[in-house]
Amino acid sequence: MKGHRYVAFVAGVGIAISACAPGARAVIVLGSGDPNFNDVALNPPAGALANSGSQFEGLFNSFLGTVIAPNFFITANHIGGGVGSVFTFRGADYTTTATYGDPGGSDLRIWQVAGTFPEFAPLYLGAGTEVGKLLVAFGRGTRCGPAITGGGSPAGYAWGPLDFTERWGINVVTDIYNDPGYGPLLHATFDAGAAGLGDFECHLSDHDSGGGLFIQEAGVWKLAAIHFTVDGPFYDAPTGGSTFNAALFDMRGFYFDDSSGGRMLITGSSPLPSGFYSTQISSRLSWILSVISPQDDSDGDGLANLAEYAFGSDPLSPGSAADPVVAIVQTGADNFLAITYSRPKSTADLNYLVEVSADLQNWNSGVSFTTVVSDLDQGTTRSVTVRDNRSQAENNQRFIRVRVTRP
Repeated sequence: MKGHRYVAFVAGVGIAISACAPGARAVIVLGSGDPNFNDVALNPPAGALANSGSQFEGLFNSFLGTVIAPNFFITANHIGGGVGSVFTFRGADYTTTATYGDPGGSDLRIWQVAGTFPEFAPLYLGAGTEVGKLLVAFGRGTRCGPAITGGGSPAGYAWGPLDFTERWGINVVTDIYNDPGYGPLLHATFDAGAAGLGDFECHLSDHDSGGGLFIQEAGVWKLAAIHFTVDGPFYDAPTGGSTFNAALFDMRGFYFDDSSGGRMLITGSSPLPSGFYSTQISSRLSWILSVISPQDDSDGDGLANLAEYAFGSDPLSPGSAADPVVAIVQTGADNFLAITYSRPKSTADLNYLVEVSADLQNWNSGVSFTTVVSDLDQGTTRSVTVRDNRSQAENNQRFIRVRVTRP
């Protein structure tokens, strides 16, 4: 991934959170050698980690997805799938009827299903507050593979066989990495117990894209991210040699792809752990809410979630700053009713239509009824002003509105 020294996109990443051999100083999950150790079905999160998200995970296209509304689940875009595919949740099959990719460019994709889910995950709301918090991650990736050494010392573990078993693990959000192509990603590193996480510290590996990452907010476990990618692949020589993917608690001594198409040696004065990256939910809340609950007014300010998204306002913060503004504009000697609205450039999935009426019953649009006065580029948004074609002199009672629809 452009902009980070070690990240490379791996289609279908997963959580390699099976336990490795006992007695190792650091493993993908530091526990027993039993692959059932953190199997969701056999040994789910318990105690303070009970109900930390596994109850909202379902199976889609051999990956995971997370239920987020009565008729919607969310997963990673790059895992594919099509309308008519089946999502399995708590033993029941739900057929997908529509899908929504993120026009903002993230790897998130929302799917609508026929039928109603019995329960759905709450969404993490506090954008930027995820750093430093404990996370619980779920996935269907590989087991732990053989140990890897760097300079004669243990450096981590290779990805093992893929068995499609849903497992879980914990980590801490290290930082938020803002990828120039895919947007904000929650980043966690495999630092081999340095954070005091104990037996269940985890890393991602093959085939676990789409799995959910949960963080507590106000005492409730909420969906905070969807798994996307990992650091790697790595090489053991500057040219030729072996290419491998691994959960490394020290990448030093290995090589990675550099921007020139060659390889660069990873160096440093202290251990450099590899990590994983999951797409942040909180930064895409406006779009998500506009899809799963478009007519709801989540913040009670009179604008539905779809309108909040359409005009670039925060659906969770009451305010009227983004409301369209109605005014009178003069053209020649005549005055016309006009409306000005803000249109974020990221809302490519919406249609905007200005309509006029004389009685609030019959509405008309198009060049015969309205004229664009201006369409100004304001960076991340456009400010659009459209006027009625009938002047006040022709008809004193006129109404104007912006109608927003999603195709």
